[in-house]
Amino acid sequence: MGVLDLVGVAAKGAKKAAPFFSKADVVLDELPRTKGLGNEFLGELVKKGAKPTELRERGIEKALKDKPKMTKAEVQKIFEEKAAPKVQEKVLSSDVPDYDEWLENKAQEIYGVDWFDLRKDEQKALEKMYGALELTQYDQYKTPGGENYREILLKLPSFNSKRLMELEADIRRSEGAYKDPMSMPDFRAKLEELAQLKERQAAAGTPYTSGHYRNDPNLLAHIRVQDFIVNAPPEIRHVAFNKKSGFPTQDFATQEELIEYIKTLPENIQNSLVIKQAKVAKPSKKVLLVDEIQSDWHQEGRKAGYASEDRPIRMSGEVIDLGDKTYGVKWQDGSVSDVGMGLSHAQRLAETGKLTGVVPDAPFKKNWHELSMKRILDYAAENGYDSVAITPGAEQAKRYDLSKQVDELLYKKNPDGTYQLSAQAGGRGNMMGEAIPAEKLEDYVGKEVAEKIISNKGVEQNLGGPGSVSQPKDVWGSLSGLDLQVGGEGMKGFYDKILPDYLNNYGKKYGASVVDMDMITQPERFDFAKPYAAFRETIPAESMRVHSFDITPQMREEITTKGQPIYGKVAMPALEGLAAGSGAATIGSQVFDENNEQQVQNPVHFTENPDAMLLELMQRN
Repeated sequence: MGVLDLVGVAAKGAKKAAPFFSKADVVLDELPRTKGLGNEFLGELVKKGAKPTELRERGIEKALKDKPKMTKAEVQKIFEEKAAPKVQEKVLSSDVPDYDEWLENKAQEIYGVDWFDLRKDEQKALEKMYGALELTQYDQYKTPGGENYREILLKLPSFNSKRLMELEADIRRSEGAYKDPMSMPDFRAKLEELAQLKERQAAAGTPYTSGHYRNDPNLLAHIRVQDFIVNAPPEIRHVAFNKKSGFPTQDFATQEELIEYIKTLPENIQNSLVIKQAKVAKPSKKVLLVDEIQSDWHQEGRKAGYASEDRPIRMSGEVIDLGDKTYGVKWQDGSVSDVGMGLSHAQRLAETGKLTGVVPDAPFKKNWHELSMKRILDYAAENGYDSVAITPGAEQAKRYDLSKQVDELLYKKNPDGTYQLSAQAGGRGNMMGEAIPAEKLEDYVGKEVAEKIISNKGVEQNLGGPGSVSQPKDVWGSLSGLDLQVGGEGMKGFYDKILPDYLNNYGKKYGASVVDMDMITQPERFDFAKPYAAFRETIPAESMRVHSFDITPQMREEITTKGQPIYGKVAMPALEGLAAGSGAATIGSQVFDENNEQQVQNPVHFTENPDAMLLELMQRN
């Protein structure tokens, strides 16, 4: 499927052009002030509803803070240069088309002939296209019982280097083939285009690559969803039926209400009625189940840090002469590496740079989950869903529980402090890594199991000899059974607290709130393991209790016609004033500092959303 741009301008009366818009842009457009100090513009923007997080992440706060008198037109120019993030969406489908049917249809669509009438190279081209279909990758982790499973990727735009590489190859061929390539037609134009593309590549910066979706750079968050039809249990009502015709009267919730109604009828009609209970079917609900929301980028950024002017992704280096015809590279931080290299090797390394371990900077550090939930609500409102449901944290923890995936986890600490990991399942071993840094263990086995490995909580296993010189011991730690189970406290906090709290606050103005609902994941069925039908038993239906949030008519109307602000939480009070006097900064006449932090040990970033602060604290712990 193609990529959809999610951010546009706010709709005014007409159907919205995109799911999201910038509230700060709208506020500035409606601001009556025509000139003033930069801080005055900042103060009024926030007072009128622009979110400090947006102003900070777009660089607008820094551009306006402490600036002398300026015009509104000059402020608008800054807003244009520092536009809201261009969030894009890509949807991966689980609907795998039939191979032969797809090839036949594509042969007719592209070439206008049957598949068997194509040349071999044309057939191979179509087969390659089928192999490149973008399909879901994590179906094994979906809740059973649903339909139309898909994976929604929220991304920032990335630079497409395909044309740049084509130009470079074309230019190299011309330079090798002609003595004077500048005299060739279009060669100068190709050089100019290449220079422009390189400028755009540099401006785009280093892309981030997620471990889950390596072919989709700059992935902010991924969301896994599917459809469920939930049949509500029938409601017990009280009805008066005509004794002869069986024709019912209006139904009531209680017998008392029904009797009061019957008293209003003529006496002859009253005598012809009999009161009975009846089950009245409720309409089924179309539910969008959220199986997972995750941000690899911000999870990694929280651990490793984000790139900045002081901490680039790659440190530059300079070649130094170490004497005796050997060379090394001295890096920005003063360290020296690769002592003894040849000059050309050292030069290449210095030009390449040294990775520092940080990830590219990105917006939505503390509110990526809000962006994801708003997109889910928009998707549900646009596509006729009655409600959105969230898989609870306990189910999430079960889904990724190592004890259900491996029989035994072996680990061994190397002399340099790194670890070897081996997973044993079904009598076979699988080496997961031979030099994993301690801080990276949780990427392989999760936080709780990683802590057990570092604390050496496993049972000692000798996988080598008896301990002689010829057969030294090879001691490993072993975790199995209960030791591999995870409590999933972080998942419970996220899926049972943070996301429901967000929806409850979002739904306040619409009279909507999160309620728990049972959803059938496996319908009632016969046990076909029994050989004879007469002995077969019915296996009861299986269900899962989920957090459910209804899409009300007013909510649907506003979302589908007006869109939603890309920053900021609906119905949540701003928290800038909460921290006044405690060292935390504010905006406007009291401009917050660059990081918007409390000046205390282990500061928590104060944003306009308390859930974001809770999320940060939970991720830390």
